[in-house]
Amino acid sequence: MVSLKQFVLIIAGSFIAIHAVGKLVHRDRDITEQHVFPRSISESQASFQDPSPTKRRAPDMTIFALTYNRAASLERLLKSLATASYDGDVVNLNIMIDFNNDSLPQFPEVVRIAKSFYWPHGNKWVRMQTRKTHCSGQWIDSWEPKVDDTSLAGYFEDDIEVSSLWYRWVKRAHAAYKDHDDVFGYCLNRVSWNATSNGRDLLEGGPKDKESVNFMYKYFGTWGTVLKGKQMHEFRQWYHEKGGKYTEPQIPGLKLFNVWIQAFKRKGNLYTAGWEVWVDKYVNQANLTFVYAKVQGRNTALARNHKDPGMNYPKKRRADATLIQKEYDGLYDFPLPPIKLGWNGLPLS
Repeated sequence: MVSLKQFVLIIAGSFIAIHAVGKLVHRDRDITEQHVFPRSISESQASFQDPSPTKRRAPDMTIFALTYNRAASLERLLKSLATASYDGDVVNLNIMIDFNNDSLPQFPEVVRIAKSFYWPHGNKWVRMQTRKTHCSGQWIDSWEPKVDDTSLAGYFEDDIEVSSLWYRWVKRAHAAYKDHDDVFGYCLNRVSWNATSNGRDLLEGGPKDKESVNFMYKYFGTWGTVLKGKQMHEFRQWYHEKGGKYTEPQIPGLKLFNVWIQAFKRKGNLYTAGWEVWVDKYVNQANLTFVYAKVQGRNTALARNHKDPGMNYPKKRRADATLIQKEYDGLYDFPLPPIKLGWNGLPLS
């Protein structure tokens, strides 16, 4: 027979144990947030969606949705990401909202959509920057992977919309090329630019002499991108610690990029908006490449840009591509050895 005093002690002990476990879980969650996100983001300005217990294991991928003041664009992006096929994998979502000013740190409608959106595939954080980071800071410093990090992170600006098949394609591409250290990541946009010319000799979806074969190309496509942790760590180290960001990212012989650099300089936003040309310079220096889908039709892709009014487009323009929503022969074919294109879009020997 248990006495009343013993019963009270048992109940009190159980309460303390449960409380302790709760604090451990909470503390672990805080450590995760501090590890993944940059120090410029205040912990007090993070909102966390508690997932089901089955979603608390290590994620198969982490998504960064980058936004500022386009609420409708953000909602469209989030809906397309949420309805994609993840086949039961755990995919965490981080919504990164850039800082506006002291009187209005974030735009209320953007915050409302971000906080209210339900994400069924893993953890969801809403992270609000406490200082202005611009597009460059959102991309470069939202994720701080460590040395030899084997994880993946997807980057999507709010004017992007993704195919329901984008994750399946990336997962299969990574299974084929995860051990290829020269692969920086996987780009979902359609390939068109030839970096050695200025708007001429377009690739029209991939190498012209190959049919339905996925390939690698040195050009960094930012309209839906998944990057590898180790390679992103090395880029960030070069950019922040080795003076990369203090050098003008000219690349001899690449007319397209050099024209872009001059355009950014004329606008006065080379260091806040033109961050991708530093990626291209690093890719050229480190001899890296990206994996692309060889699409059927020149205007189809796994992700598209709606070209909403903002930093790059003063007026609304037509989306650049039609989304691939049906699987087809060759979509998941990743040849070994891979087909690699040089800056001119031609296969390397």
